[in-house]
Amino acid sequence: MALESQNNEQKLTKSDAKIIQKSLESFSFTENQLESESKKNDAENAYVERIITEATQQDQENLKSTQSIIMIPESQEKMAGEIRTALGLSFEVTLNSAIKYALFHAQNQGIPVCKLKEYPSSLSSYAIKVKVTPDTWYRLKESNAIEQLSECAVTGIELLHKQLISVKKNSDEHS
Repeated sequence: MALESQNNEQKLTKSDAKIIQKSLESFSFTENQLESESKKNDAENAYVERIITEATQQDQENLKSTQSIIMIPESQEKMAGEIRTALGLSFEVTLNSAIKYALFHAQNQGIPVCKLKEYPSSLSSYAIKVKVTPDTWYRLKESNAIEQLSECAVTGIELLHKQLISVKKNSDEHS
């Protein structure tokens, strides 16, 4: 019995040794995988950081490039101010909205913006620097009117003023 017990202890020890060896191999394999995953994550993080940096730089470049000069008469600037006050918008939002409204109105009429009766025959020498939004640029491009930025602003201001302010003034007079 003592001999049998001693053999069982040796068998358990050999069995334990195999289990321990497999565990160590598995641990070593898992450790290598973790190290590999860590390197992979570092590479992905570096890639993400680079993409974010590039996007931020492009965004800053786009912000700089969206500053445009719009040529409008001072009377139109006053009209835009009245629209801005009535709607509670910033001046730049008002001008971007006017440009988009001119394009919208022309599209509804089924004609190019340059065929609208409000389209100016000439532009003023009075220049205003305005930040044109990406959406406004997109709509100008879509309408093939990128080169008519100032004309679209003047046309849109005229149209919006007629719809919002002149109508109110006329209704006030009739009251």
